[in-house]
Amino acid sequence: MIDFRYKIIPNGLVLFILVLGVVQTFLTGHYLRHIIGFFIVSGILILLSLIVKNGMGMGDIKLMAAAGLLLGWDKILLALMIGAILGSVIGISLIALKIIKPREAIPFGPFLATGIMTAMLFGEQIIHWYIELVKL
Repeated sequence: MIDFRYKIIPNGLVLFILVLGVVQTFLTGHYLRHIIGFFIVSGILILLSLIVKNGMGMGDIKLMAAAGLLLGWDKILLALMIGAILGSVIGISLIALKIIKPREAIPFGPFLATGIMTAMLFGEQIIHWYIELVKL
């Protein structure tokens, strides 16, 4: 939880995930799925960082780009949604409990990491469940 304490995501961790992503891409042969995963969420987060001052750190963007290559576009979008929902719920709770001030920044990396791990472990099931739910 380096991001919580020091507000950084180590480049070594990002590089490790990126290498895993390259290996995964070549092993599965789903090049387009993984390349889109690399660009889609990192593009969204870059736009967000340009629109919202101090809204997103480069470590978060690099982490999600590398994880996007590893997971592919569908699972990285799921990871972003999980991370954003979790971060919002925790952030609002911390404000409501007066632990932090409304404009005080909290590290987003741990929430993104939780989203990435959840998407990695349960992404197929969650996406399948969601598709079945929408069919109703």
